[in-house]
Amino acid sequence: MLYLSTLNLSSFGSCLIHFLANQNTGTRTNGSTNGSGEGTVRGVIAFYYPTSANGRRAADIFVQGLKEIYPLPDKVYAMATTTLGEVRQPYMPSVLLELGYHDNTADALWVENNIQAIAENLVQSLTTYF
Repeated sequence: MLYLSTLNLSSFGSCLIHFLANQNTGTRTNGSTNGSGEGTVRGVIAFYYPTSANGRRAADIFVQGLKEIYPLPDKVYAMATTTLGEVRQPYMPSVLLELGYHDNTADALWVENNIQAIAENLVQSLTTYF
């Protein structure tokens, strides 16, 4: 319910960008496990709506910044989607960042151990966007 409340507030306000960040469970992009419950997929994805030039621009800026701090920079990329309401429904440019996969121990530990660096990187990316 918090997601819906947040989405509704940003959709009706005077926001210049709708930005969300969380950790992926592997279900959005064909994630898989090795049978032990341990995720085998790693990476950071910046989802944006395909017809939003500014959404794509913001996603590319986030990707560029996160490649500097994520341990596998070749697994940091932007992806267009029409299926995620987080980027489809808002009236402003939107980006949903999946900051690693929480079912992958290495990704979960990366987020846990780098909260400050991630926060600084995302803020820097936002200032670059604006």
